[in-house]
Amino acid sequence: MSTTHRPRGVEQAMLQGWFQIGTSAECSEGQVITRRVFDSEIVLWRTADGTVTVTDAHCGHLGAHLGIGGRIKNDTLVCPYHGWAWDRTGLCARVPYAPNEVPDARIRAWPSVERSGGIFVWTGRADSVEECDIPDVHGGEATPSLIEMKASHGVGDSRAVVYRDRAIDPRVPGEHSTDFAHFKYIHLATDAAVQTNYSIAGNIFRADYAVDYKIGPGSPKPHRVRFTNFGPGVVTVENWGVVDHVLLASVTPTGGGRVDVYYSVWVTEELSARVKIDYDPIFTALIAQFEADLIVWENQTWVADPPYLASESRCLRDYRIWAEHFSATRPGADRTTI
Repeated sequence: MSTTHRPRGVEQAMLQGWFQIGTSAECSEGQVITRRVFDSEIVLWRTADGTVTVTDAHCGHLGAHLGIGGRIKNDTLVCPYHGWAWDRTGLCARVPYAPNEVPDARIRAWPSVERSGGIFVWTGRADSVEECDIPDVHGGEATPSLIEMKASHGVGDSRAVVYRDRAIDPRVPGEHSTDFAHFKYIHLATDAAVQTNYSIAGNIFRADYAVDYKIGPGSPKPHRVRFTNFGPGVVTVENWGVVDHVLLASVTPTGGGRVDVYYSVWVTEELSARVKIDYDPIFTALIAQFEADLIVWENQTWVADPPYLASESRCLRDYRIWAEHFSATRPGADRTTI
């Protein structure tokens, strides 16, 4: 069977879904932060009540960049060029030198949510915004297993890392959730993991694995892993066994074949209490595990028609059929409104 490769780090199509574009910590009141998502420049800012707003980066008047010299005033983003003010819906709220001539002008306001210390935007059509299923480890919006973890052990210390401007095909990291064999070769498990279940329900793909790790002398220690993909851009990975923890990762295409990768990891409150004095090595080890995957992704090309093994074909095929749902250029999708 022949394989079809595509140059790595080049996204073929706009993907509709929720993607992370920043962290809560970096977006404080009064700041205007510029980001890129799928070749579009956008800006992030907060209103007085703390709500994050995301709009196009360029003024709807004469195109000045709102992220360079723009300022927040009366819950609007004020252009540095002529002072035109844009509200959180993208509507022009006032023109300071012509108060009686407010035009019917608008810039794009991107639907956004704030969850688990991250800021996420919807990249699809404005008239087709889908409910955000991304969990909030600190709030009520959580997966059942996260709720279980919070109830039994609590959510403790965390770390967050951002890897900007990486050449990664955005389809590659999502398919990681179907890969039982890499546990042995990348994460040094005693053997390949056993996939115990996988399921698809709407915008959510979930896969469960059992795997053993040899930690010091004695018998290998059993470990359970659950991947949950929330559309094409966000995945949580919940872990029980060697170190109980949950991570949230988002791979966000920024244009030109590049992506930003966001990684956050939480350990349980119970574990935090046990190792409160010196838990940095635990996070260092967990982040190193993620970076081992990152190195592979940065040097990997996406294969359209791989030589499937019987043991791996069904899950990966089903995942790819599910993932195609999020392509804005699939048959019947409206490209002009992206």
